[in-house]
Amino acid sequence: MATLGIVFPSLIIITALAGVINSFSHLAWVQHAFAGIRVCVCVLIFNAVVKLFKGSVKDWAAGLIFLAVLAAALLTDLSPRHLRGGGRGAGHRHSERDKEGEIMLYLQLFWEFFKTGLFAVGGGLATLPFL
Repeated sequence: MATLGIVFPSLIIITALAGVINSFSHLAWVQHAFAGIRVCVCVLIFNAVVKLFKGSVKDWAAGLIFLAVLAAALLTDLSPRHLRGGGRGAGHRHSERDKEGEIMLYLQLFWEFFKTGLFAVGGGLATLPFL
């Protein structure tokens, strides 16, 4: 029930704005505002990726795994599920990390996506350019 209390106000605001946005979307300043919001969301996602990259790629083996998965993602039609499984399998073979470091990586991943979700859902307006 608490989750409903957190999500419901944002849902109401987004729904109301989505209904009104069509009448104002032709205005230049509204288009520029949404373009700015879109850039802010992209920067938030980019910052999360950079932080995860810095925390994850610590040696040459991890760098090679990263480059292999990046090349496979860009050059093939493989599903992200297969890429994730292959990267995870290769990472377990070459990783010497202890459990505490692995837990910290998962917490960092959770925190970055949590911050992005707070901006996108809690702010409400950030999701309008994507409607």
